[in-house]
Amino acid sequence: MCLGCALLVLAPVRANAVSVPPPEWVRALADSQASALSGDAVILLDRTDVTFEPDGRMLESHRVAMRVRAPKAMERAVATAPYVTNESRVLDLNAWVIPSDGKSVSLARDAAADLDAAPNDVFHEARVLVLSPGSHMQVGALFAFESRIERRPAYLQFEYAFEGSLPTQKCQVALHLPAQWQAQVYRFGADSTAIVDEAGALQWSSRDREALTDEVAAPSQIQRAARLCISLTPAHPVSAASFSDWAQVGAWLAHLAAPQASADGALSAAASGAWGSSPTERGRIAAVGRLAQGVRYVSIQLGLGRGGGYQPRPATRVFANGFGDCKDKANLIAALIRANGGAAYLAATRPGDAQDVRADWPTPQQFDHCIVAVAVSDTLRAPAVIAHPKLGHLLFIDATDPYTPVGELPRADQGAYALLAWPEGGELVRLPEAPPEAEGTWREVEAELSADGALHGRVREVRRGEDAAALVAAIATRGAMAVSAELRDQAAAMFANATVGAPHVTSADDGAERVEYDLTLPTFAQRSSDGSLTMPRRLFACAIDKLPRVDARRCDVMLEADHVRERIALKLPAAYGLASVEPEPEMREAAGEYRVSAVARAGVLEIDRELTIAARRLPASSYEDVRRFQGKVIRAEKALLLLSPLH
Repeated sequence: MCLGCALLVLAPVRANAVSVPPPEWVRALADSQASALSGDAVILLDRTDVTFEPDGRMLESHRVAMRVRAPKAMERAVATAPYVTNESRVLDLNAWVIPSDGKSVSLARDAAADLDAAPNDVFHEARVLVLSPGSHMQVGALFAFESRIERRPAYLQFEYAFEGSLPTQKCQVALHLPAQWQAQVYRFGADSTAIVDEAGALQWSSRDREALTDEVAAPSQIQRAARLCISLTPAHPVSAASFSDWAQVGAWLAHLAAPQASADGALSAAASGAWGSSPTERGRIAAVGRLAQGVRYVSIQLGLGRGGGYQPRPATRVFANGFGDCKDKANLIAALIRANGGAAYLAATRPGDAQDVRADWPTPQQFDHCIVAVAVSDTLRAPAVIAHPKLGHLLFIDATDPYTPVGELPRADQGAYALLAWPEGGELVRLPEAPPEAEGTWREVEAELSADGALHGRVREVRRGEDAAALVAAIATRGAMAVSAELRDQAAAMFANATVGAPHVTSADDGAERVEYDLTLPTFAQRSSDGSLTMPRRLFACAIDKLPRVDARRCDVMLEADHVRERIALKLPAAYGLASVEPEPEMREAAGEYRVSAVARAGVLEIDRELTIAARRLPASSYEDVRRFQGKVIRAEKALLLLSPLH
């Protein structure tokens, strides 16, 4: 889609004395009006021409014209030309503003700002030339630009989306290839048909695309956008790689990484020391993993022209410097494992939505993250282990996350595709996904309720998965007092004047974090004039929010995994019993499961409640069903119990 629609706010630039007057294609669109597409700004034309030279060079020409309909959309009128240092160069960039009076304003490349395309990265070779019309832009005016960029890509694959954040009246992609070059085309959600245009290029065109809606709990835009993905095979070998299957992609990635995983004396000594620190296989690998996880994460996107950003830096350098990005840290673990005689393989993945990667398009372009798979024995049991038919049992480690224990994967990684890479090839596999019960918090409470409604007790929590990682992160970054503050805030949000004792935290070998603390709630139950007590049916509310009401839902609904269980054994005041209880729901629906029960036995009130939500994708038609389930859970969480004196 139109890169000129990036939301960039820049200072006004001057009209350039040597700028190019509006070409014919711009003048032809100056008097046209957008079709019945809705939006504060509409793209009238978005055309990209891609021309390859026999030596693998790529020339990309881009034309964009848009009509701005509202003041708040004027900042969308921005011309951009992205490039990568030492891999590409901007040959030309021109932009034009044609207001309703027809007096055009021209902007040229030497009026552009040359910006860092990824300002949050410490080192990055990606840059972008930006032309902003500033005060020259008016509501109702036509904004147009064209750019020409020459690239030397690392591999012969690219993609274009027919829809994005702005509605588009006409989108075209044209491909010009040398003789005997072959193109393999993959269309995902795109209903365009290919034609050979007058210039002999293969062209795809799509019309009247509404903007992608921004809906809560929706799949990523990469899944929803209609995309055109192309893989090329040259007539003769060129410097850029070409791929026809995942084995070729994996071999290419392994070839890039192989020379970077050698070990020197310092690295070998560190590997040996970590390996000998534990008598168990899991403990030895965890010690190695902690070495790499302790390396500070710094986003370093260098060498993009040589390996597309997929080649890690030498493990010896990363270890000596103490910092690196995801592929550097994964490669460091591989080097440490190999230094001890083990086997390890890099694995490219894309965290987030498990369906972002399409298995039918073999390309490294779909991945933006790197983890490592370590060969283990078939006796090692851990949530992050899979059995691979060629490589045996593999334990996946995400070295970028220093708080998720070795043996588990962060929730964002789970269930996603990963490309295992080894010198002889590669294979696309699904990363293991832990069941909902492996996430969340299991809480047990032993407490006593006084006749005035005060609760005094001991709370024991077992946190797993993301909850455990969040606890470890809080202690590591803010100290042990952060846990006390978190527990106090959690209790205070539910009950006035809550008091939390100093928590005791222990880490288990299975990755769980155990927390114990004393809890006092002076006003847990409310006493009535007749002596009865009214109390909540839970201590801490489940963290569930109700989706907003909408008139129409277009996107599927994405649910995130969660599991909360709370068991309370509450000793009642002498001569008190459970007088009444609201209905005890037990719900089993596509959106999740919820149950709660309350039973009084021998002066002890036992409350058991559990919420389980599995990570899943539901159709858009299920949106209201999910809202209803959430509403029923919230109402059940607010239910009260009545305790009365026994006569």
